[in-house]
Amino acid sequence: MTRGPKNHVDEMINQLRGVYLPWKCTKDGIVKGVKKENYWIQMRVCPIQLWDISFPREYQDVVLNTLLTDKGKTPHSRQQKFITVLRKCLGLKKIPDYKTDKLLTMRTSVKHTDMIGIGIKPDKIIDGTEMI
Repeated sequence: MTRGPKNHVDEMINQLRGVYLPWKCTKDGIVKGVKKENYWIQMRVCPIQLWDISFPREYQDVVLNTLLTDKGKTPHSRQQKFITVLRKCLGLKKIPDYKTDKLLTMRTSVKHTDMIGIGIKPDKIIDGTEMI
């Protein structure tokens, strides 16, 4: 888990992506009895991040539909159990059903990013004003 100013975290991740390490293997990685040679491979950096995204309640359907895939659930039951425990620890409620007819207009596509929703925390209302 990383924590810090986003620009510092991004810089660290970019530096890690630039690291190449020697790896001894056969050319196809499978053949037994063949002399292994050094190949340089790029370090794989695939962060798992926890985000808190705040938005006005009236945009809940469009935001959830844009960001979440598979209604915010993971297809892996083992991961879903962990997410359920995490949601309870964070004091969040289950992600409610939402309309899927509208999307936010974004310059970048979210199709290459797997986003799994953990839960929803209702906004506090102070003097009739929604506090995001």
